[in-house]
Amino acid sequence: MKKFGKLLSAVLGIALVLSFAGCSSDDDNNSGGFSAPSGGVPQVAEGTMNLSLSFAEAMNAKTVEVLYYPGDGDAANGETKTATVTNNVATVTLSKNYKNSHDWFNAKITVKTADDTNISNNIKLTSSNTDFGGDCDKAWFKYEEKGTLAVTCSAKPAATAETMTLAFTFAEALNAKSIEVLYYKGDCDSSTGKTETAEIANNKASVTLSNAYVNTSGWFNAKITVKDASADISENVKLSVSTEDATAYQFGGDCAKSWFTFTKDGTLTVNVVKKEDSTPASGTTLFSENVTGDAVKELLSATALDSYTNGTITVSGVWVSGNAAPGIFVDGEWKIGLWNDSANAHTQSFSVADLKGKTLGINMYGDTTYTITVTYTPATE
Repeated sequence: MKKFGKLLSAVLGIALVLSFAGCSSDDDNNSGGFSAPSGGVPQVAEGTMNLSLSFAEAMNAKTVEVLYYPGDGDAANGETKTATVTNNVATVTLSKNYKNSHDWFNAKITVKTADDTNISNNIKLTSSNTDFGGDCDKAWFKYEEKGTLAVTCSAKPAATAETMTLAFTFAEALNAKSIEVLYYKGDCDSSTGKTETAEIANNKASVTLSNAYVNTSGWFNAKITVKDASADISENVKLSVSTEDATAYQFGGDCAKSWFTFTKDGTLTVNVVKKEDSTPASGTTLFSENVTGDAVKELLSATALDSYTNGTITVSGVWVSGNAAPGIFVDGEWKIGLWNDSANAHTQSFSVADLKGKTLGINMYGDTTYTITVTYTPATE
């Protein structure tokens, strides 16, 4: 019996040891609660989201750098994350601390091959997530708590080379001698752009811009530097375009940062004048469209001529249809009729001084239609 008791004790001891050796607790497996699922994508922690980039094998992508920052904010206020491409996938974890108040991120994505060649400009980014947009220079997407945004990186098809012309006319008083245009993709980093220079002759100059530097929405940004014989005078000049060009190209900004749209084989002409002499060039169109109906149509607001120092404002009316005579109104007071005559265009002129601070309008009456145009002509000295 003693031998049997000792044998039983030994068997029970071995069974107990085997039981501990063959089992493990949940705590041993979860590594703090964040394990890596298949594919190597890290578990998403609270207060973060993942950005997962997948590549075609032929792209030979090896490293990814993601500079992300608050949407439409300054990239200097962001954070940079890097990752190695493994099995053609790279994933970085982004903190909600860098989103804007509307939950949006911007990001600049840099992709390099094993030999450190930057292939970012040759990559097209796509995602099934409709909140995602942009390209490697500037992508945008919404923060999703503990979510993973999957983005496919494919080879960008070769773009057809297209150009447009950016032309400048300079006020003679500027004595401008040369101009430099640094242009780049709209709302992206100017370091990814290109610089064109031109000498100014007879107060005119032009540069040719390539569509290789336009963003996915068709926009350029530009930094424009104007020089006289000895110095940079950019801070002392004002840029403007005619009403027609402003509509066609959506031009805006100043020398420090201008923006405008690309048009194949188009020419955008920019007027360059002294800031203190901001009166537009002669013949500038301030309003032009067909006007119909029983209401006063505003042609110029009360502040439209605030920066004008002299000259003449001319209202022209070309008959299109109908039988009534339109009337010109200045601050609600009737001034003159543009008679319904299909053979003649009728005009009425006012000095800038007469119209400053006042609203200029026209009433067409009934179903009558005229083409109404308002132009400016500076005073001759």
